[in-house]
Amino acid sequence: MATKSQAYGKATLRWQPAKDGGFEGAVIIGGERGEILSDEIEDRLVSRLRNEAGKLEPNYIGMDGAIARFLEFMPDGLRGERSVSEERDYKLAASRELNAGCCQSNRKLSPIDRALPFPGMPQAIRFCHSARAAERRVL
Repeated sequence: MATKSQAYGKATLRWQPAKDGGFEGAVIIGGERGEILSDEIEDRLVSRLRNEAGKLEPNYIGMDGAIARFLEFMPDGLRGERSVSEERDYKLAASRELNAGCCQSNRKLSPIDRALPFPGMPQAIRFCHSARAAERRVL
């Protein structure tokens, strides 16, 4: 099997079958080849190559960077006073408003019901919605 190639943003992904089985590949950007990655499954290798190519983007910050940035704005995390006063309260209010009429036994139309494109939407949607509502009542 020949080497496969795929453009991904400014990078090129290249991979091929490995001599000892499985697949190996690398990300090439600006004429520079990155680390050679190996995997037994071709699709998984391509996914890993895409992840590596994404890390080369100038705005990539990764999970650690995202956590650090969040903590700049919310130094005490999700349980801190700022998070509760600025984030949690409005989300709880929106949730209460959304769920105010969201029960099958209640004839009021909920925002979800009003958003349905036509009255004959699949029963599965309503069943899942009712199950979640029942779960919230139990909790």
